[in-house]
Amino acid sequence: MGHVGTTLLGNQNSGHFSAAGMMSLNDFTPSQPQSLDLSVYTQEHPILVTDDQQPILDLYRAMFAVHSLTSLATSDGLEAWSVCQTTSISLVISDLRKPGLSGMELFQRLKSNPSTANIPFIIVTATPSPAIKQEFLQQGGTAFMTKPIIPSTFVRFVIDLLRTEAHS
Repeated sequence: MGHVGTTLLGNQNSGHFSAAGMMSLNDFTPSQPQSLDLSVYTQEHPILVTDDQQPILDLYRAMFAVHSLTSLATSDGLEAWSVCQTTSISLVISDLRKPGLSGMELFQRLKSNPSTANIPFIIVTATPSPAIKQEFLQQGGTAFMTKPIIPSTFVRFVIDLLRTEAHS
């Protein structure tokens, strides 16, 4: 686990990107001013990324670092749960399948705990399941995305989401 920003796997020319949930990538327009310094906000409330593949964690960190966003990375769901208990996290981005706790199990634990229930949660997975997606979104998940994603679109979505959360 380390403090740094983050980049995501994805072929920018592939056009593959799937998101659903309370916010739509195509329709999302931030209602808050653009002047918020997210680098300061994420120093106090880092983004937590959790995936069992180190190259993906490295890519997330590089992508967020380019935008001066602080992130923490874990490769295990139980470690991610522990981080959320001790750190004021602004957003969780999780793979669906990983050791310890799956992305869905981590999400459900966070939602059931009053101190973490309001943390926005995005699942990014290469193995989408319509049933899990539906359950996740019905339980208040923020977005369910299928890999590969388009890094620039994903970062724009995360930045808009953080701006909205920082102002609420």
